[in-house]
Amino acid sequence: MGTMGEIHANMEDDSVTLFDFRTRKTERIMIPNAVQDETINGGHGGGDEGIIRELYEFMSGAYNGFRAADINISVKKHLIGFAAEEARHGEKIVKVDEVFARYGFENN
Repeated sequence: MGTMGEIHANMEDDSVTLFDFRTRKTERIMIPNAVQDETINGGHGGGDEGIIRELYEFMSGAYNGFRAADINISVKKHLIGFAAEEARHGEKIVKVDEVFARYGFENN
């Protein structure tokens, strides 16, 4: 999602949908010859493989803690997304620092 529209990839039918906020028009583009991998390596666009690898490393004692974001980082990333939605729906500027403070976080 950007300031002028959003792009959505639909991995089920190999298409990309573009939505323009100004014109309110949607365009669907089919991606020819797309390859779908329904194995553990392909889930969530390949992200599942990394999650499972980290879980294995954690459970086997080999995890060094440098790949996965801790919960504070994850929450802050979600709050940034919520701030963007608030700005979009309210057609206003929303300061991320103020959104963080609303929920007891600092933007650092």
